[in-house]
Amino acid sequence: MKVDPRPLLALQAIDLEIFRHQELLEGNAVKLQECDRSIVATKQEIRKAEQSTQQTQEELRQAEQSLKGLEENRKKFLMQSASIKKNDEYQVAMAQIAKLDEQIGELEGRVLELLQKQEEIQAAEARVKAEMARQQVEISQRRAGFLNEKAQLEKELSDLQTQRIDAATAVEPALLKRYEVLRSSRIYSKRLPALVSVDGGVCARCHRQIPNKHCEEARHGEIATCEGCAALLYSKAALQ
Repeated sequence: MKVDPRPLLALQAIDLEIFRHQELLEGNAVKLQECDRSIVATKQEIRKAEQSTQQTQEELRQAEQSLKGLEENRKKFLMQSASIKKNDEYQVAMAQIAKLDEQIGELEGRVLELLQKQEEIQAAEARVKAEMARQQVEISQRRAGFLNEKAQLEKELSDLQTQRIDAATAVEPALLKRYEVLRSSRIYSKRLPALVSVDGGVCARCHRQIPNKHCEEARHGEIATCEGCAALLYSKAALQ
């Protein structure tokens, strides 16, 4: 039966564009997820820098607290030694004070090390925060661009889907059914057209040679079928 393929070609053009938009939206979703992961990663880097600073501050606090305790003990022993009259007891007290002085000296050195480390860690934290803030601004800008792209693609896709409804009504019902069955089959790739030209005796979809019988059918305005890929075949010559 002679059938005008032009309405189906128009519908197919819309379907190919719909699929392209769907793929673009999938890619857009991946980009948005990457942005979200990057933002999380920058926050984790900031948190790591803060934790490092907090850990050093806690070490410093504990060292200063221990130093304060040793100094208080030393002061107490000095006060006690002032009232000691026996030489052996005095020597014991002096030995304890000397031991405390040694511990205080070591701890004072540790406090100085921690103070220097704290300065370095705080400077490193400031650098990390500045860099992460810069990256977050950049990521947020990219994310805003992807969101705008998503909105535009969704609008265009909605318009295409509306156009498809109108375009489908113009296709001969039996031909539309053949087309829809092919599009929904597992062998069909939605990136490729289902209705293709057979001019030159070759299927424009799978590039296989088409038997003369089917070529003749197409030239007489019928819609033939490719035995290789099941594509619907038409001839441009029949449209003239």
